[in-house]
Amino acid sequence: MRNLFVVIATSIVFFVTFTTVFLGIQDNIYRLPVYFLPNGQIMNVDPKYKEYWGHKISIDDVFYAKDLNSKFNFAEHEVRIYSKNDKLKIGNFFFIHINKTKIVRLFLIDIIASLISFIIAVLFFYSIRDNYIFVFFITLSGLLFTNFLYLAFEQYFSFLVFLLYIIGFMLWNLSYRFRGKEIPTQWTIPQIITSCIMGFIVQTEMDNYEIQVRISAIGLALIFVSTLICIFWNLIDIIRDKNINDISKRKISLLFSLSIILIVPIMFLFSDPLNLLKLDRYFILVFFLAFLGSFIFGTYKYSFVPMQIFFSPTAITLILVGSIVGSYSFVVLLLNKFIHLQILSDTRYFNIFFLFIAIFYLIPLKNTFRTLVNYWSFIKNPQLSSSLDKINLLITSPISVKSVVSTINKSMLDTMNVTQITILIPGDQFPNVDLRNINFTRISSNSDIWNYFQNSKEVTVTAHLAYGVGLRQKLYNYLSDMEIQIAFPIRDTNQKRRNKAILLIGEKIDKQNFSLGELRYIREVSRLTSMLLDNYTLLADEIEKKKIQKKLQLASILDHTLNLLDQPISNKIDIGYFSIPAVEISGDYMDIININHDKIAIFLGDVSGHGLGTGYIVTAIKSVIRELLSSSASLETIFNEINNFLMMKYGGNEFMTLLGGILDISTGQFYFINAGHPNLIILDDNGDMEFYSKTQRVLGILSTDYALQELKILPTQKLILYSDGVTETFGEADSMFGEESLNDFLKMNPGKSASELPLLLQERLDMFRKGKDLSDDSSFIAIKLLS
Repeated sequence: MRNLFVVIATSIVFFVTFTTVFLGIQDNIYRLPVYFLPNGQIMNVDPKYKEYWGHKISIDDVFYAKDLNSKFNFAEHEVRIYSKNDKLKIGNFFFIHINKTKIVRLFLIDIIASLISFIIAVLFFYSIRDNYIFVFFITLSGLLFTNFLYLAFEQYFSFLVFLLYIIGFMLWNLSYRFRGKEIPTQWTIPQIITSCIMGFIVQTEMDNYEIQVRISAIGLALIFVSTLICIFWNLIDIIRDKNINDISKRKISLLFSLSIILIVPIMFLFSDPLNLLKLDRYFILVFFLAFLGSFIFGTYKYSFVPMQIFFSPTAITLILVGSIVGSYSFVVLLLNKFIHLQILSDTRYFNIFFLFIAIFYLIPLKNTFRTLVNYWSFIKNPQLSSSLDKINLLITSPISVKSVVSTINKSMLDTMNVTQITILIPGDQFPNVDLRNINFTRISSNSDIWNYFQNSKEVTVTAHLAYGVGLRQKLYNYLSDMEIQIAFPIRDTNQKRRNKAILLIGEKIDKQNFSLGELRYIREVSRLTSMLLDNYTLLADEIEKKKIQKKLQLASILDHTLNLLDQPISNKIDIGYFSIPAVEISGDYMDIININHDKIAIFLGDVSGHGLGTGYIVTAIKSVIRELLSSSASLETIFNEINNFLMMKYGGNEFMTLLGGILDISTGQFYFINAGHPNLIILDDNGDMEFYSKTQRVLGILSTDYALQELKILPTQKLILYSDGVTETFGEADSMFGEESLNDFLKMNPGKSASELPLLLQERLDMFRKGKDLSDDSSFIAIKLLS
């Protein structure tokens, strides 16, 4: 409620500021003290010329008077005035200097009407994001404001005509909306262009009142025809719906508001047959307010539910304001009329005294009214309170979630006498849980409907969406097809601004509206349902974790069973290595394969990601490589086959780096290919290091012809291979081990054997981590030829 008051106050401040600034920049002009339209229809007059109200002035005489006044200032001018039955009067007028304050007083009704339209436009946008009605009332506000500006300053008539046509077209479009059909947006641009052209013609023919009158008449005729079409379709709907219900009442209300709109073109196109132009301007405001009230009721108000949604604050505020105003009036009446104390002789002191008393008792009164509203609407209803107590016990009872949901559903159906209760959840919530036979409905978490619901703070009433377009129309169709009347948000306890689910309530069987107590009951049930979903989420997560843990344990056993490395059959080579997974299953592929007595194949790769999925890919890659080597395939063929396998199997969504080669133990020749893997290092016994950093494209992305590289390993040198998990080990303050630290470690231990280096490096990495978990799989291989 407070936010609503802020929106209204802000709208008023903005409008008043805009009006003040706009009036301030208007030029001071001299004119006759009568305010008329291009056809001569007098719409307002200076108070002392009240007798000419509603008559027509001779435009020719006005032009003549203007011309004469330009030559003889302050001359009195005779102007012909015609009544409705063409009786002639002669009016004697002086040209007067426009006082802007006086102009505001004369046109206060017009300005207020424009302000009210502006506030309603903002409220429609703020409360239900109804863009079309928002634009309609903004346009109406602009039309009323430019009409005032034209009458007062004889300017901006082109804008007035433009808005007149826009209103006509918008009413035409509303005829579709009132039938529940999509507004034909393909006509929007032509409608705007037509309105602009009419405004442009009027602007270029400023001195031709006849053209202005004709174009204005066409605009009024457009409004007349559009309104008749809207009335016709509403009448058809009312006739078809023989039962008087909320929908038909809304249609009747719309019919009344459209009939008021119809009066405007009738007045100007058919010479005011009802003599409405002679009425005081306050009556015009009354008609305008009647139009607004009935139009808003017809397009927005389905029942009292909008005022009752989270309505305790609203109802309490209304009661509080009413009691304070009533108390003030009663005290004033009592002191002045009955006790005859003229305490209001100086109202300032009494008002200040009453204000302090009201502020002092405001909080206690508010709490009292809250208690009363809660008691009479909810607690005093034994059926609602007992049902809620039952649901509260169910939430904490040690029975299955399905049983709890089914019991809650039955209890709510019996208590509120509705057709159905359903909980709407996104598709990614409880993905592995079978929700059949309980009242859950899944919806795609990426759909527009769920995005709307997820961020909605208020209750959604299906009938309010009946005239919506775009997403609102889509949402209306979705809810109406499910026969849902209201949708209550179920808040996410972890993210207060988002909803984790939506409680969908079907229509009441007796076709009545929900009572204040029933809506309070639904709100409490939605809060308890949030607790239930929290418990269910924790339970489902725990079950899923145990399932994953079992899979990892099984996969780890398979990993250690299937992914064994060959032991070298030659005694002329020393090999040391380690491979440490970040989780149970490693995403690093390490393999040493005996080809014959003098040759071994060495592979070290890194599949993107880590865990169960990458473990399966590693096992598959190992199987493919060993199969190809057994058939004497070249390294180039092996890399091309692995590349094709990943692209075909995963379509570029999985990739891997791989360094693989064949070492001739007898000669020390090492032929290898590096596909995006960290550089290969040659470490000499004196600490010198050589880096082979030339790489090619990673595997699994694009077709590539992989080229062979070659180097020779001496007996005084060691071949070093490693994965990026070694250099990307994180320690305190998220510091990274890095390549420099790895190189320093190797330089400090050049004389260590190939089998010793991995153990020493593991100790060094453990010291660096200081108990921090690994962030990536980590692998290392050291190879030295023995003389």
